[in-house]
Amino acid sequence: MDRLDLKIFLAMGTRYYTFQGGVDRHLNLSFIAKQLGVDPDTVRARIKKLEESGFIKYYQIFPNYRLFGLSCLAAGLIFPDPASKKEALQKLKLINEVAWIDERLNSLRVLLLYQEVEPDLERKLALVEELTGVKPIRQNYMETLPVSMELTLIDWLIIRSIRYDARKPTEQVAKELGLTARALNYRLQRLTRGNAYFIVPVISLENLKNATCTHFTIFLDENQRAEAIDEITRLFGERDMSRHVSSKGSVTFCVLTTTITESDEDYLKAKAIPGVEKVIMDFTLRCHDTSGYIDKLIDEKIMGLEKAAKPKPTFTADSRAAKLVKQQPATRT
Repeated sequence: MDRLDLKIFLAMGTRYYTFQGGVDRHLNLSFIAKQLGVDPDTVRARIKKLEESGFIKYYQIFPNYRLFGLSCLAAGLIFPDPASKKEALQKLKLINEVAWIDERLNSLRVLLLYQEVEPDLERKLALVEELTGVKPIRQNYMETLPVSMELTLIDWLIIRSIRYDARKPTEQVAKELGLTARALNYRLQRLTRGNAYFIVPVISLENLKNATCTHFTIFLDENQRAEAIDEITRLFGERDMSRHVSSKGSVTFCVLTTTITESDEDYLKAKAIPGVEKVIMDFTLRCHDTSGYIDKLIDEKIMGLEKAAKPKPTFTADSRAAKLVKQQPATRT
């Protein structure tokens, strides 16, 4: 992966489960080309290369968590040795509400779903600590965009159809659902504009050659938050592979580095920025999609809407009369 590849990947607007919304960018080659000042054919060829190399494995659909009344917190767990980390990883996969796990050299970063009430989040964090023996560090509140539409049964069926293949051919999806291609495209555009779902390129860090994905979790003085974030962004520049910057809590940057020395230099420079209180540096090894719980929630939405759509039984005058006769008490002779 060279600098242009990285720029194209970032221009997709769907950096690692950091939900941007608004534009289906990964399919909009003209949008990316115009943003970067390159030819659309170049963008097409580079994306194809990223896919064929295995760096981009596939494009996954994540429904907006707000559709389920859920919020999401990224929590960090730091481990003293690799064995305890491996054991904790297997246990975390058993928790329904764990939607994603980033495995790093010395830590795990967990995306934890919770109901939008504080006691539920506390219970989830306590469960994580009980299973792993490590107290989770609250890192980022994943602030998804508001949903501006009500989803219908066919909308949920579309989401389920393309959940693990956002680039599935339109004709195939339309045929599966009994729609015309035109009707399907209209619904997809409506879902995108309404922030109902987000497209996440699932990547394989194992296929990065001659580069390391260095992860920085940076805790800030809230009084200097904006200025510090500006300086951090300038520091990492075009090497910034993904980031999460919310309105509160720590910020996270995943930076492409070529040597450990370069990572150490970034760490020291980040620590020296005014407003930065603490920096945790680690190296991302691989990602674990544990979002099967989302599939269950989608199925529940579909079943609920299918049940509501079933016609209710109608009663004729004769059937009502028969029911009344049946309810009459028996007479003694």
